[in-house]
Amino acid sequence: MTDFRVAFTTGDGQPVEVDVPSGALLTEAARLAGLDIGQPCGGQGRCGRCVVQVASGAVRRRSSLRLSGADIADGFALACQTVVEGNAAVLIPSQDKVARRMTSDRVAAEVRVPDGYDFTRSQSIRRINLTMSAPSMEDQTDDWSRLSTALRLQGNTQRLECSVYLLRKLGAALREGQWRVHVILDDGIGGGDSMPRLLDIRPGHCDGDQPLWAVAVDIGTTTVTVWLVDLVTGRVHAQESEYNGQIARGEDVISRIIYSAREGGGEELQTRVVTTINKLLGQVCDRAATFPQEVVKGAIAG
Repeated sequence: MTDFRVAFTTGDGQPVEVDVPSGALLTEAARLAGLDIGQPCGGQGRCGRCVVQVASGAVRRRSSLRLSGADIADGFALACQTVVEGNAAVLIPSQDKVARRMTSDRVAAEVRVPDGYDFTRSQSIRRINLTMSAPSMEDQTDDWSRLSTALRLQGNTQRLECSVYLLRKLGAALREGQWRVHVILDDGIGGGDSMPRLLDIRPGHCDGDQPLWAVAVDIGTTTVTVWLVDLVTGRVHAQESEYNGQIARGEDVISRIIYSAREGGGEELQTRVVTTINKLLGQVCDRAATFPQEVVKGAIAG
């Protein structure tokens, strides 16, 4: 089997050369050279932490999931997924200088709307336009009763749960919309005696094709991914990924469990992952030209 020479340059500028057989991975070459390249995902090509820059030479990328087209054009590659097929010169960046541009559009395009998807049947969320008469000396019905009546007559909703926050918002929304509003309800999945819950009330009527935003969140040990979905069409509009902020307190689950047992450790880990999610939520909403406040539903897996 033919051997090839791989010349590594580390972040501090120190060159290290090693001979490896054709077909070896760059991570294997680095190990033989006595260099350590982090692989928190176990070399599965999922985390992107082993990114290196191939300055020259013949290599073959088996996967570039965590790299953008611009990254690849600049020579970046995942060391755990890159095969040596000739002499090569490779730069191993220091971790604090690794430019991580997670792929977005390509991953989102792989999410297909389920066959037979119908917003009116497939979701617990409903959006209803309501028109009410304005109060007068002859009709001094309070705002909540006026809304409840409109929902019963126009939305076939007999009972309703509502938060204090939305009750405080109700009067201004009704008057700003001149007694034409649209409400967003969650019918839930409990069945039985469970009541629909008012999620939001917004001034003015809404076009039925206007997006109604939801998010799907995947909390992984290494990365967190957020998808922004339009519930009306079922289509994914944006996806972003970022390293889970909990990595700073442990790269594996066991380390984090141990850290969580410390005083305040659990609360800190929760804050770190929530901060990561909120950052990604802002990014996907920016890409879809909307705001996090417009998101009415979320599904989270971890």
